Amino acid sequence: MTLDFFAFNSPFFLSWPTSLLGGGLLIGYFVLWLMGVVGSRADWRRFTGASWLVFFVLLLAAGLLAQLFVIRFPADIFSPPNLPIEPQRPGLPIFSFLPAFLAAGWLGIGPALMAGLITGMVRAGWETYSFLTPFEFAFVAAVFAWCVRQDYSGPLARLLRQPISAATVAASILVFSLPLSYSASVGSLDWAAVDYVLSVVWAALPVFIGQIMIGGLLAQIAKRLWPTHWFRAKGQTPPPWLYSLNRKLLFALVPLFGVGLLVALIANIIIALNVSTELSLRQMERAARITDRDISLFFQTGNSQMLEIANRQDWFQLDSLGQTAGLLQSVRSVPFFRQLMLLNTQMEIVANSDFSLESAATPQLTPEQLSAAQQALDFPQVITVFKPQAAGAPDVDVIFFTPVFARDNRVAQGVLVGVTGLASNPMMRSTFDNLSDIADGAGRGLLLDEDNVVIYHPDQVFVGEQFVVSSASSAFESRLTNDSVYFDPAPDGTRRLVLYYPLPGHAWSAVITIPNRVILQQAFDIASPIFGFLLVAGLVGLAVVSLIARRLSQPASQLAAAAQRISENEKQLVEPVIVNSEDEIGRAGVAFERMRQKLQARLSELNLLLNISKGVSSSLELETALPAILQGALTATQAAGVRIVLPPATGGLVGLKTFQAGPVADLMAALDKGVLELTRTETRMAKIENLARARAVLDVTSVIGRLTALAALPLRQESMFYGTLWVGYDQPHTFTEAETNLLTTLAGQASVAIANVRLFEAAEAERSRLAAIILSNPDAIIVTDRDHRILLLNPAAEGAFELTDQTVIGRTVAEVLPNREVAQFIQEPPPGHTSEFVTASGRILYAVISSIAGSEGEAGRVCVMRDVTHFKELDEMKSEFVATVSHDLRAPLTYMRGYATMLPMVGALNPKQQEFSDKIMLGIEQMTNLIDNLLDLGRIEAGVDLAVEPCRIDEIIYGIVDTRHPVTETKQLTLQVDVPRNLPPVSGDATLLRQAITNLIDNAIKYTPSGGQVKIRAQVDEKYCQVAVTDTGVGIAPSDQARLFEKFFRVNQRGSTSAKGSGLGLSIVKSVVEKHGGKVWLESKLGKGSTFYIEIPRDRQNGIDAQSGV
Repeated sequence: MTLDFFAFNSPFFLSWPTSLLGGGLLIGYFVLWLMGVVGSRADWRRFTGASWLVFFVLLLAAGLLAQLFVIRFPADIFSPPNLPIEPQRPGLPIFSFLPAFLAAGWLGIGPALMAGLITGMVRAGWETYSFLTPFEFAFVAAVFAWCVRQDYSGPLARLLRQPISAATVAASILVFSLPLSYSASVGSLDWAAVDYVLSVVWAALPVFIGQIMIGGLLAQIAKRLWPTHWFRAKGQTPPPWLYSLNRKLLFALVPLFGVGLLVALIANIIIALNVSTELSLRQMERAARITDRDISLFFQTGNSQMLEIANRQDWFQLDSLGQTAGLLQSVRSVPFFRQLMLLNTQMEIVANSDFSLESAATPQLTPEQLSAAQQALDFPQVITVFKPQAAGAPDVDVIFFTPVFARDNRVAQGVLVGVTGLASNPMMRSTFDNLSDIADGAGRGLLLDEDNVVIYHPDQVFVGEQFVVSSASSAFESRLTNDSVYFDPAPDGTRRLVLYYPLPGHAWSAVITIPNRVILQQAFDIASPIFGFLLVAGLVGLAVVSLIARRLSQPASQLAAAAQRISENEKQLVEPVIVNSEDEIGRAGVAFERMRQKLQARLSELNLLLNISKGVSSSLELETALPAILQGALTATQAAGVRIVLPPATGGLVGLKTFQAGPVADLMAALDKGVLELTRTETRMAKIENLARARAVLDVTSVIGRLTALAALPLRQESMFYGTLWVGYDQPHTFTEAETNLLTTLAGQASVAIANVRLFEAAEAERSRLAAIILSNPDAIIVTDRDHRILLLNPAAEGAFELTDQTVIGRTVAEVLPNREVAQFIQEPPPGHTSEFVTASGRILYAVISSIAGSEGEAGRVCVMRDVTHFKELDEMKSEFVATVSHDLRAPLTYMRGYATMLPMVGALNPKQQEFSDKIMLGIEQMTNLIDNLLDLGRIEAGVDLAVEPCRIDEIIYGIVDTRHPVTETKQLTLQVDVPRNLPPVSGDATLLRQAITNLIDNAIKYTPSGGQVKIRAQVDEKYCQVAVTDTGVGIAPSDQARLFEKFFRVNQRGSTSAKGSGLGLSIVKSVVEKHGGKVWLESKLGKGSTFYIEIPRDRQNGIDAQSGV
């Protein structure tokens, strides 16, 4: 294993597919990739500038990291069949999939497809050289992106959203895509190519899966470190397999069945391969044993033939021609040796079977052969194999050396040499035919000498070459001894099974080889019937599983369909629910059918009640409302008659009011009084199922034989008894709980209808009385709803605003009233809820507005306006009179004050005189203050211009408070000032504002009992200045609050009579505030005190404009 930090060290190269399979895969992959890009266009629409920057950075990283930090693993990969290409070791780039997986989690499926394509393009150009690799990487990234971004609910979906789990799912597609891709890289897809593809996939699949799993692990860490950047699914969409029970069953059973079928197929393939390998090995063992037997027989025959020839005659007693003739005769008589030679003890050839008159050349022996011949003189027999002089020679000579002895004394006189060809020897022909016919000619048998040099090969080209024997331990067990069985590459690059067998008792070895493609073909022949059977059985089993799932889920589907029909349309309740099953679902279907019937009956009752309710609510007359109830009771109970009996409001049984329906209703009238008395004190339904036995409670003489049962219900609303609803039957009848409940409900409806009619009649009478009062009232009255639309407007209001000939009911006050001030007053009442207005005719109206409370808050408003023109005129006359009198009184008061102060000058006053003098001075002082107030009020009301200047409210308040400390200390009052210093200035008349605030503070001190508290607050915002004076006095009654700011009005209640005053202080406050464009109001509760508010605008002119409506 090695690590390449930088693997861009070779030229970029891509190879187009050369097979039809490769071309089809390339086109299909491109179409799928294009569909993925187009289908994920929503991801691109969400891109921002930052998203595009991240995307391009990830693309750059995808191209670089694909060939950085690449780990190389050793692998047993064969070369492509019949191609002189050295396979490259698989490489694992550690960070190759990280950019694509980050793009999936951060940006979407489309960006992940692009990043995966870039990574695959780089890997293809420097590693696989295949145009299919970029698309495989892109599809892995797309599957990963879908897994982490799917929005399904459930634990399985949550697990899939984890990057490490998504990487596992994405890696699984390589199990199917890699074999196809590598199959497309070979020219023709034969069994040798299949063997090559399997070896490549076996080596490459762990590397590819390792890349994906490392990328998933790194993406998991990135999600943990930066969770806000990762896609967050809501997980609220149910998975597709949860939409029906059939899908649930198929989702559980089909994968389980598929896994079982896949395991069976894989087991079938493995067993077939093992069996095929075992059969091939047995065939190789047989060939090796035959070779061992034939080689032993070959040597034994050669030895015996040499001994027989050597002992046939005394060779050295013959002359040269006799020796030659004898050798030639031996060669011809025994077709074993190709040549025989006779050597003397000096190792000279004295006779040769190949002697020819045309060629007098004497054959020469090599030094190795002469050495072997010399050794034969000392041993009974020596056999030597002499290798050919050059590789590729057609045959190998096997030379036998045997000593020749004299017959008389057994002394070695020379050596007999026999030469035969290994391949050309007749005895070896069947052996070599057997070695050439292994696995129907696809296998090969070889013979090796003691140096592992090939001495026989069916292809003579390989004779004389060195055969390399694997040093690894045997991969298979055989029945031979000291053999070795293993796989190794053949010269053409394909795999082959090799049996290396050293022949016992010889220096030679036999090598038997069978190409792995033969084993694969044989395994296919073995497995294909079983494979076909399993496939057919799997498809049939899958169909059976689907049918079983459908059969199991069909009753549930029928129930669900029925429930869906009922939920969509209640009219579907008439269709029965039929479930053809006897199991739990079947029993549920029966229960559901009972529920449907009950629900249908219940809905019929509800529809009946709804129709009755509509009839009752549509009318407030008993003659219209009650017949619907009677008809409903008759329909629902199948009674023969139904009656409602209402006693008069005064009670008694005279003047009963009755309503009836049904064929025997007239007959039932005889029992009205008895039934009415029977139910008057009852709260529940009275049931009589046998009238003949009810003589003790009812006089049934007139109906015996014509009525058999009845049920009566009291008509009550709270504690009020209105009458009786009762039904009669002309057949025997037993009352069910459902009938009882229905009749009780109908009785309640009748009670409500009767109560509503009674209430309506009472309300109508009250409304008539109220309307008469309002219409006869001389004050103008306007009633509006919460949207300011006019509900009532009496003749006095019509006359005041000249609306006699107009339709005003239902229109808003802004549309109807010509006086905009009045409309604004009704829409937005001021704090005091009172105001004065001047009509177009010059009349002055004093208005008071109140809210009408409803269940949801304010339901409307009532505005009452009284014509106070005459009172205003009287008030002006009074004011003129008071002003005149006040002015005329000032001079006498001045004389009185002067002479009163001069009394001590004429002489000392005794105590009694001094007391009288002080009382005179106090009266003069009070009279003077009263006159000053009247004159000030007169000047303000007369419209004398104000001395407008910037005023500091905080300074005014603190100045007044400083002068009032002696009074508060005397009364033991707490004077609290909550006024910030340096408040913004206010535009106004400082003197008048000081007087108004002084009057409020003096009133609070005056009407607060000892030990109480007076609190002064002030605040200034951008538009207004507000001053509030709160006391803890006795409070002011609501009836007095409306007149509190009138001149000379003083509250007459306990706790306030001891405080003396003129009744002009608050009138002056109101006039000063209104002169400044502001408003004054109060909040008070009896026994808890009062708070007076002054609010004036900071800019006096804006306040006056707002007050006048400009």
